[in-house]
Amino acid sequence: MNENTKEDVVEVLMAIYKIPGQYFIAGIISFAFWNAMRDLTNWAIIFLLFGVFCFVLEIISPILAGKRLYNKFKGWFK
Repeated sequence: MNENTKEDVVEVLMAIYKIPGQYFIAGIISFAFWNAMRDLTNWAIIFLLFGVFCFVLEIISPILAGKRLYNKFKGWFK
């Protein structure tokens, strides 16, 4: 592996771990809003759905980034 390849790998790995942490924090905040607003049914449902959406993104985004990294490696080593 040359130096540019190593830099590309580090850049992709940084992207994998940067994005999910932000979704996790957004999910925690939206669940806190949902817990505080249980009486307001419409807002509570919106915050609950947003929190679930953020936690689903927390799981899916590293998988998608890993697939992109795999396709990039597959092209390099043919």
